[in-house]
Amino acid sequence: MANENGVAGTWYANGKLLISGEYLVLRGAKALAIPLRFGQSLTVSLHKGEPVLHWTAKIPGSTWFTAQFNTETFDLLSASDVVPASRLRSILQTIREMKPDFLTHVAEIRVSTELNFPPEWGIGSSSSLMANISRWAEVDPFELNRRIFGGSGYDIAAALSKHPIIYHLEKGIPVFENIDFYPPSPDHIWLVYQNKKEDSQAAVSRFSDTEVPSTAVETISEITRRLSTCKNFIEFSQLLTEHESLIAQILQQKPVRESLFPDFEGSIKSLGAWGGDFLLAASPLHETYVRDYFRHKGFSTLFRYDELALPAKQS
Repeated sequence: MANENGVAGTWYANGKLLISGEYLVLRGAKALAIPLRFGQSLTVSLHKGEPVLHWTAKIPGSTWFTAQFNTETFDLLSASDVVPASRLRSILQTIREMKPDFLTHVAEIRVSTELNFPPEWGIGSSSSLMANISRWAEVDPFELNRRIFGGSGYDIAAALSKHPIIYHLEKGIPVFENIDFYPPSPDHIWLVYQNKKEDSQAAVSRFSDTEVPSTAVETISEITRRLSTCKNFIEFSQLLTEHESLIAQILQQKPVRESLFPDFEGSIKSLGAWGGDFLLAASPLHETYVRDYFRHKGFSTLFRYDELALPAKQS
């Protein structure tokens, strides 16, 4: 928690996965998202010294980057990697626009962030940072995210939730509710990393001019509703396939199962921006088959649903 000046403290936010509603959530479709066991912390401490913000970003086993900023202007004083440091500077400057007194009366500040998963997994290194930094700065996380990254904001909602959520945009305003989603036969549902990260901002940009019939938005919302309450594994798998087929038609792309895993015994659905990050695989066959299948295809990072998803009813 923050101290009286609202600056020092420690915050934590979850990683996320979008189970249904990718792309069409931008057009108002209801989406199902889950918070993950993995996430990111942000710790802020105050010190007597020059008005300098020292930032250290850690990832498993190493330091991602370090940077130093003048707290009065947010000029970048030094950085071990200019690219993420410049992106961070933009976030700090945007917060200053939203809250003009942000860090205007402080001396030396040290901030440390720590991801407990590799950033290339694409499960929320940016959204968990935005959620944490917004609480530290006491600004609206959805507005900050909109100004910096765009997108629907579902990942911010999931980062701040301890439960799965149903999320949609209503006239551009985020609307979401916690649900007790727990898929049928979770031991037969797998989350598989595709060995590459997809640029979500670029995917959103490419989708912006895509024509989407209103019936498709309604259909995806209905699939989301049915997935969120489904208790039958076969029906759950069929809904995944139906969702994948509809999005493939809209994007005019081949489903990932058709392009990469045509002989897989089960259903496969892309999660989030197509072409990278994680996919969901549902198979009635034993764990040995699933692990051997994906390992043979060159995909060795995979988790059973319960290994990656935050426990459904955590208090």
